[in-house]
Amino acid sequence: MEIDRKELKRQAKECIALTDPKFWVVALAYIAMTTGVSWLISLISLVLPSGSSFPAIASTQLFFTLLLNLYTAVVNFGLCLWALWTYRQLDPGVNSLMQGFSVAGRVLLMKLGVFVRILGWCLLGTMGISGPVFFFMAQDLFLGLLAFFFAYIALIVLAVFLALRYALAPYLLADRPDDGPSAAIYRSAGLMRGWKWQLFKLRFSFIGWEAINYLLSA
Repeated sequence: MEIDRKELKRQAKECIALTDPKFWVVALAYIAMTTGVSWLISLISLVLPSGSSFPAIASTQLFFTLLLNLYTAVVNFGLCLWALWTYRQLDPGVNSLMQGFSVAGRVLLMKLGVFVRILGWCLLGTMGISGPVFFFMAQDLFLGLLAFFFAYIALIVLAVFLALRYALAPYLLADRPDDGPSAAIYRSAGLMRGWKWQLFKLRFSFIGWEAINYLLSA
């Protein structure tokens, strides 16, 4: 099974070119709703009373950080809706970014379900490879450090594998929200069977754009 990445990108460009409003309007709205809101929340510490104690400041920042993460997850789901409707030529507007709030509970449960599954498998992987690492560490420091390095790489590979396994969950939930978050997670795991490497190569082909995005964000 092979994905024609060039053809897929060509189709994506054609679909995006037909959007009304234009894709860059939606992109600016998305940036304002995510990066802009994040920047505003980062200013909260500046408006707190000067006599506020450190625990009060830390708890306030923690609360707003958690709230921002939940809000961003819902907005990202709205972007998935826009992408799905754009591909189907349904002429989605900027308001599609807000549609995720109508099913915010399901979106957050889906995100939580994916996070728990990835975390659980990573913890099992850590427990499985910690034994050999400690064994080599006890034998020789260099061998122990080498074993730790390879174990770290193995955990990264496992995390990427699991992320690819559940990559379709947001789109499946957007397609059938009434089926619930669990159904989207299980369907993603089934549909991605045999396609993870292809999706990894597709995503990696955008590494240049990701680097530019990282530099601009920094």
